[in-house]
Amino acid sequence: MADLTPANKKKLCILEKLKEEWDLTPKGPVSERAGLASYRVRPGGETQISQPKFYSWMRECDVGDLYEFKNILAGFQEAGLISKFEIFNDYE
Repeated sequence: MADLTPANKKKLCILEKLKEEWDLTPKGPVSERAGLASYRVRPGGETQISQPKFYSWMRECDVGDLYEFKNILAGFQEAGLISKFEIFNDYE
């Protein structure tokens, strides 16, 4: 087996992190608090990953910046490995 390129090592590392997260994701619908008194139901298999966790993954997987990370996720989406992604600021 040939050695992986640095870019492919980063992608593999992120895929492993996503798989770990997926394994912890409820497969059925989940009610979650969306405000002071309202709730929304999140579909099964959908997860939210916090921005601090994304930054931790970037450090662990040697991803240079958020732009590179978003490009990796967009590539996974194009390949059908993930259905969608959205990165948002936890403090907005």
